[in-house]
Amino acid sequence: MSNKMQNKGKSKKNRKTDEEVIQIIRNLRLIDDVLFEKFMEDAAACEELLQVILENSRLKVKPETLVAQKE
Repeated sequence: MSNKMQNKGKSKKNRKTDEEVIQIIRNLRLIDDVLFEKFMEDAAACEELLQVILENSRLKVKPETLVAQKE
């Protein structure tokens, strides 16, 4: 059996249904790394969160200063 056919069978077996994916997303919280990383890519969201945490409504975030977290 070719590698291509072996990999094809494995990928279908490990795929999640749409409902499983939706359930995973529903269970995410902002403190989960995967969600927090995506959330913080948005400059406005990052700015607002920092303003709340630092209690400084005048704080501004420059989008070009955002750097994604590296695992």
